[in-house]
Amino acid sequence: MEKFVNRDRKHHFYKVLLEEDQTRMRIPETFYPRMSREAQSSEWAVVQGLGGAHWVTKVNKTQDGIYLEEGWEVFVQENGLQMYDYLVFRYHGCMQFSVKVFTMSGGIPQKECLAPVRASPLSEERDESDEDDEDVAPANGIVRRFAYRPGSRFFSVTVQPSYLKCNYLPIPWGVRREHFHDGLKKVKIVNSDASDTRAWRIKILRLQKDMRLSRGVADFANKKNGLNLKVGDVCHFKIVKKRSHELVLQVQVFRD
Repeated sequence: MEKFVNRDRKHHFYKVLLEEDQTRMRIPETFYPRMSREAQSSEWAVVQGLGGAHWVTKVNKTQDGIYLEEGWEVFVQENGLQMYDYLVFRYHGCMQFSVKVFTMSGGIPQKECLAPVRASPLSEERDESDEDDEDVAPANGIVRRFAYRPGSRFFSVTVQPSYLKCNYLPIPWGVRREHFHDGLKKVKIVNSDASDTRAWRIKILRLQKDMRLSRGVADFANKKNGLNLKVGDVCHFKIVKKRSHELVLQVQVFRD
């Protein structure tokens, strides 16, 4: 039982909803080690969507991978999901997932799903422990601590202990290649919550093989002046304005 609990730790993975995902959803193969053998052999999974409602889906394990099938299409329809919506999955153990949904405009849908809460047939046992150094397994099969899709204005960074200790946030290679040109010196970060009028201006640090948000991250991350970031928080950024000397990023933070 201890081995089962230790392997069923909380993790995230990301998925852009495509046509083939409307009726069934494939769990990224790189995510399988995060699930115990008992969980992978389960016949059912529970997905929590908008408004806190739960949907039970059938798990189908094939040669191509592990899929959420029967019940997934209902989840998609009743939550009003559309093509290219950006889904952030959080795994809670025992084949139980919660999902945050970003629309193409970058926000979370404001409507709440009115579908009834459906009881889970699975065990309530789950692991509440945290890891010191959590990786992210995005749907493209690459294990990393940040996620970005080419051509997108969105990218995500999962906060690691070293980021808080050294006061920096890494910039994914894809997004810096497409949006962070050589003359860019800083970014301005604003909260996706319009009621929060604060803004953080952060300088860009260019290294030989890396690029980071550096000076100013301490204020952005701390409790007094910033968003009180913790290890495991997922910062989802949207590029809302591009200037010759500055990018404006909108941020939304996901946490337990």
